[in-house]
Amino acid sequence: MTKLYATTREIIAQLQRLLNQMETASYSGGLPILQGSSVGQHLRHVIEFYVCLSRQMDGGIVNYDDRERNHKLENDLDYTRQILSELSDEIAGWHTDQPLQLRAIYGDATGILAPTSLARELVYLIEHAVHHMAIVKMAVAHHFPHVALPASFGVAHSTLQHREAECVS
Repeated sequence: MTKLYATTREIIAQLQRLLNQMETASYSGGLPILQGSSVGQHLRHVIEFYVCLSRQMDGGIVNYDDRERNHKLENDLDYTRQILSELSDEIAGWHTDQPLQLRAIYGDATGILAPTSLARELVYLIEHAVHHMAIVKMAVAHHFPHVALPASFGVAHSTLQHREAECVS
């Protein structure tokens, strides 16, 4: 499970490197390529899922629909960096074999409960983050060409492995 921790921490580190290259106006300003949303809104969404898991897992039920919408994460670079740093430190203490239930709201307000684990939720959050990072990468390339992102930013690990295998062939 150390691969889950390492991958999660690498995602956080990539987000931190992005934040370190952005100015507040660029980070929080709406962009046409994102249909008016901002880089900050996408990062807020990703970070909120990690914070939600962190806060709810001890209760045994995780509900991403019932997460705090913390708009400070989309507007305050220093605060966002602090939260990412705290998450990175905290993740090392998580026990991936911890059983959980996932509550998802489909239909009525009670939703469904599905068995899961902390490991499975980390896998989901990695894929969720990569998806939003890919969107952010397009916006950054279009609007902020001075921001340098690694080639792996917003690319699924399976795609990176496939590309490496093609290069070897």
